[in-house]
Amino acid sequence: MRLFLFASALLLALASFSPPQKPDQLPYDPDRPLTWDDFRPRAMVPIPGYKAYTWSGIAIDLSSNDTGIHINTYSYFVPSESWVEKDAGTPELLRHEQGHFDLTELYTRELRTLLEPYQNMDVSEFVRKDGQATVQRLYDETFDRMNAEQDRYDKETGHSINREKQLAWDADIAQRLSATR
Repeated sequence: MRLFLFASALLLALASFSPPQKPDQLPYDPDRPLTWDDFRPRAMVPIPGYKAYTWSGIAIDLSSNDTGIHINTYSYFVPSESWVEKDAGTPELLRHEQGHFDLTELYTRELRTLLEPYQNMDVSEFVRKDGQATVQRLYDETFDRMNAEQDRYDKETGHSINREKQLAWDADIAQRLSATR
């Protein structure tokens, strides 16, 4: 599973900016785990090692008004780009795919914390401190760390086949989500 992340262009206009959203984006909700109904059947040639694919991402909405800079950072899942091979949709594999989405949320929370010093910052101060470049740099660094961990997650769990490693990852991810709630 590889993640697609969307970093919106950061605008400093006094109008609100939102990245283009696909109509079928599901925002991360800890009370609403993924189901196989959220995935599309895989119609194309199989990809060796992959039985399912989660397309999730991190988005940044940046806006400004007379009270300052406002940053909304969130994670989402895109059903139209996520798939499962026919007859491969086991509960174990779904848990693995949920783990990818949970990792996306963990890095969204990390990025939100990193961007907190810029929340409500005066627009002129944001410009003076080159806030746009800093926000982009923090996003890129978070993106790179997340992708490295997503790759490690797939390798260590064998895409959910190594049950012992999968259980260890499940526990670690759950603990980290709980600690950052």
